[in-house]
Amino acid sequence: MKHENPDVVQRSAKPVRPTRRELLLRVASYFESRPDQVFNALHRIEYHAEPVIRTRDTQGTAFAPIVDVLNAAGVPTDQTLGAVMDNVPMTRGEAHELACDCNGHKMTGTAIAARLRTLEMI
Repeated sequence: MKHENPDVVQRSAKPVRPTRRELLLRVASYFESRPDQVFNALHRIEYHAEPVIRTRDTQGTAFAPIVDVLNAAGVPTDQTLGAVMDNVPMTRGEAHELACDCNGHKMTGTAIAARLRTLEMI
């Protein structure tokens, strides 16, 4: 049996990508830790074509923290809704249910965490 230097093994190891469930639990924890913080909803995403909503910028919306959580988990994600949907993964319907403005233009961290759990996204 060949013995390797632990430092060499550590550097060559590839990180394991978190599962969808693990990512969503991290996202829910993020929002639960900010119960009263207000996040902006996305405006009328159900009325736009898929290519249009996929290019929507997440900055300033409830999806911005999701980008941060994904990047911190080692899942490189840019600031577009399409990148979030691809990297969670999340369907268009789930994105709509999570943070569309149908239920108001602003949401608290508590409300978003509850939506994550209610939608059985976790």
